[in-house]
Amino acid sequence: MFQDYSSEIFFLNFLLLLLQFYKFALELIDLLKDKKVLLIRPKKVVSQLKDILEQNNIICDELITYETNCNDKLTKNDKPPKHSIIIFSSPSTLNCFLDKFGWDKTYMAISIGYTTAKYIPEYINYKVSKHTSLKSCVDMAQKL
Repeated sequence: MFQDYSSEIFFLNFLLLLLQFYKFALELIDLLKDKKVLLIRPKKVVSQLKDILEQNNIICDELITYETNCNDKLTKNDKPPKHSIIIFSSPSTLNCFLDKFGWDKTYMAISIGYTTAKYIPEYINYKVSKHTSLKSCVDMAQKL
């Protein structure tokens, strides 16, 4: 009776996330024009921020400060109970969680930011925290 528009809605949300990322990058370009910057980052990155800055004549040095590793000791017995709120701080933590536990439809996800959010599968109900911090994610989870 009703047409399913979920894939179209997911695609539009994805485009909105990309637009927000590029808007952020453009704001940085204006602030950092003709400067040299240090990007503190994880070992694995998914954004193209460095490339965008360098294409706009901003010199970027990088410092890798951490690497996300999936805990091999976790088992299916460690799976969070139904109706849990799961916070994802990176695409790597999302992938680790899904590999270890799968997804229960009663869960709610909170993404630390838009870059992580664009990697959340369309079948997962999620919200994006107001600020890119774990504290902001926890504050949001406590209000749900």
